Amino acid sequence: MDKLFNLYSKKVVRGSDEFEMFQTFFNGDRKRAEQWLDSHMKTLQTKNDKKADQLRIQGNKFYMKKNFKESIETYTKALCNAEHEKETYSVILSNRSAAFYMTNDFKNCLKDINYCIKCNCPENILLKIYIRRVKCYAKMDLKEQLNNAVMEALEFADRCPGVTDKDLVRKDIFTSSIEKAQVDQMKYESIEGLPKLKDSNNNSFLYASSAIRLDYDEQRGRYVKANKKLNSGDIIFIEKPLIFAPVFINEYMDLPFDKCYNCLKTTLSCIPCQSCIRCVFCDEDCRDNCWDEFHKWECVGMQADLWYNIGIAFPAFRALLKGAKSGFNTLDTDYKTDTVCFGNKCNNYPYFNKLVSNISKMKNILPFIISATVIILYLKKKTEFFNWLTEQPKFLEENVDDLIIHLGGLLTRHIAQFQCNSSTIFHKNLNSYDDTPVACAIYPSVSMMNHSCKPNIAIYYIRDIVIVEAAEEIKTNEEICNCYGIDYRYDDWKSRQEHLRNQYYFDCRCRACKEHFEDK
Repeated sequence: MDKLFNLYSKKVVRGSDEFEMFQTFFNGDRKRAEQWLDSHMKTLQTKNDKKADQLRIQGNKFYMKKNFKESIETYTKALCNAEHEKETYSVILSNRSAAFYMTNDFKNCLKDINYCIKCNCPENILLKIYIRRVKCYAKMDLKEQLNNAVMEALEFADRCPGVTDKDLVRKDIFTSSIEKAQVDQMKYESIEGLPKLKDSNNNSFLYASSAIRLDYDEQRGRYVKANKKLNSGDIIFIEKPLIFAPVFINEYMDLPFDKCYNCLKTTLSCIPCQSCIRCVFCDEDCRDNCWDEFHKWECVGMQADLWYNIGIAFPAFRALLKGAKSGFNTLDTDYKTDTVCFGNKCNNYPYFNKLVSNISKMKNILPFIISATVIILYLKKKTEFFNWLTEQPKFLEENVDDLIIHLGGLLTRHIAQFQCNSSTIFHKNLNSYDDTPVACAIYPSVSMMNHSCKPNIAIYYIRDIVIVEAAEEIKTNEEICNCYGIDYRYDDWKSRQEHLRNQYYFDCRCRACKEHFEDK
């Protein structure tokens, strides 16, 4: 996108009406943005069984060297490139299940086996798969499932014309069924549970504890304060995001191959999108749900690596798609009214749409308008989105040209809102235990916390859910503050103030700034 931005480097756009500014640019100056998009969309990264097979062979080499971690990762990349549920796809699943078996990861092995059986799998491989399933259940000491697996393996062997020595195969199946159990079944139970909120759910502040509340005054705007004394470790928010967008992990424009694109669950036995080579899912439900909500409109762009280049406009685009489902509902109430009721679990888009954008304070919002223009042109030229939108009850009478301007203005606003309000989701890296960024998300309720260079809360994430806990004792009626990434321990007062003015457009008056904590 930098090259595209440079084409407009002499142009500056300032103002407070994002719809008017977008309309002026789109109607009068979009040509170079359109040319950039057309050029970018010429080459698509599509499924390719030849490339998939090359990666599978590479995975086999890792397997032969007993480097099972690398073999699993390489098989997953191969799976992403394979044509959906064709023979190559099923062979890769079979190979990956073998690697899981060798690492005693029988749960993931069984997932791959079950997918493999549903695919167009060659009979000679399918027999191995049925026997491997018997071995898994024997190792896991799951008697009922083991008996069923033995019966299914025997039935397949009996009806399979490729099995010439059926007695030998039956012997192999029964031998596999008495494999010594070596793994505690409890290993396979979910350990990723959510903590509990302090006290109860807050009926007027979505995803918050009843121990806190949303308040408002002219100086601070909307802010969060304690209803009672909070102790360190008390959980005050457990919030699911309105949307998130995974971050790309390298210059090859890869997304994480172990994170579900729909829920961020860590999963090694993932399955890919049926069309693009970038996105993986923990199961078919997540894949299908994501397709219905977002991915049918993003997938072609993912094949062209558009979203890698578009930056923070990508999660903003997903927020726009979320709003489309509800007709882009808005709230006309003032900020004071939000203290009575904030958030709607069924449709939280209006509360996101009301978050501060700071557009009127920005020196030049042209990059946001250019990004919005590229995305709107993509939707118009490369998808059926506007045909779908004009079939929705709220937009049956709307003109497509008018909708383009309205959505372009909304998207410009959403990009600005993400710049001011988004959170980076971090997960622990299982190898290094470092925090690794995996997604950019928006949490409307958590966004209500003001900044402090010395926050009194701590944040962590489970999948896509943010958990906020008190980091110290917080007194009754004390304000609860987050840190927007500018911490007194790492930056001096002058640097912090400059950073906050440039990105968030305010002067920080937190205690750390007033008393210059860094000097103590």
